[in-house]
Amino acid sequence: MKLSLLLSMVAVGANAFRLRKAVPEATADVEAPMRGDDGAWASMGEACDACKFHARQSCTYYLTARCYAANSVAIDHTDMADQSADATLKQGVQTMDKTRGDRSDWHWTFNGGNAGSNYKMCYGDGGASMIDNFGDKYDPNDPEGLWKKCTDQMMAL
Repeated sequence: MKLSLLLSMVAVGANAFRLRKAVPEATADVEAPMRGDDGAWASMGEACDACKFHARQSCTYYLTARCYAANSVAIDHTDMADQSADATLKQGVQTMDKTRGDRSDWHWTFNGGNAGSNYKMCYGDGGASMIDNFGDKYDPNDPEGLWKKCTDQMMAL
């Protein structure tokens, strides 16, 4: 019993590892956008590009993930409604959110459709065919294309 459980755990772990295999030569010449000093990206476009970069590191993510981004400063709607003064919280803690100079703290997530209304989808297909989850056209028959490499890799599992 213990041996069969151990063998099944090894098999599951090996399959999970194969699913996370890196995309062959996917991002060798692409770098992720740099975060600002505050740990966030300066714009929605930069946050979306960072999401795209990370999704292209794995065929599983490349084929299934959708990128969403939100401005974390805008999550507090009261903060956005009144930016003229600082606030004192119920606990007596002073916050400088309303008068802070940096109003763009963008963060990304995969598949954030249920993460809240502030998360907006980064890339859409515009109703066109042969568009990947990141707004890029692909040829399903191009053997050098990322789409073909990843679908072939997934079919080999």
